[in-house]
Amino acid sequence: MSMTDAWSAIEEVVPRDRLVDALAVIAAVVPTDDGDDDAEWRRELVDRYSTVRGFIELLVDAVDFGAVEAWAEAVAALKQLPALIGRKKVDAAEVARDLVTGSCRWLVFADPVNRLGAVDKAAHTFCVLERPHR
Repeated sequence: MSMTDAWSAIEEVVPRDRLVDALAVIAAVVPTDDGDDDAEWRRELVDRYSTVRGFIELLVDAVDFGAVEAWAEAVAALKQLPALIGRKKVDAAEVARDLVTGSCRWLVFADPVNRLGAVDKAAHTFCVLERPHR
């Protein structure tokens, strides 16, 4: 899919000016570094999960995501999100654990050192959604 085709698909769902405004808000609250000291803002973002939850399936359905081999795991995780959202419990073995880095580990996994146990779906969702930004 070309960039023009991607924009056309996105604009069928959300007008470009609304998307630009939303990106400006995100840029204002998301720090530019990727250090482990950003856990506080990540927790605040996770608390807003309900505001993006309804758009995840729409996003995955509206845009035909593809990727070079290096991003294949991230695209697969993105496409998996709608199936995880409706579930009560998600286990660490069901998600792409290598994509969860930095302070995300402490929000996503019940056992962040070994990346085992239950997964916080909201934190995992934001971790996957921000992955292409990194």
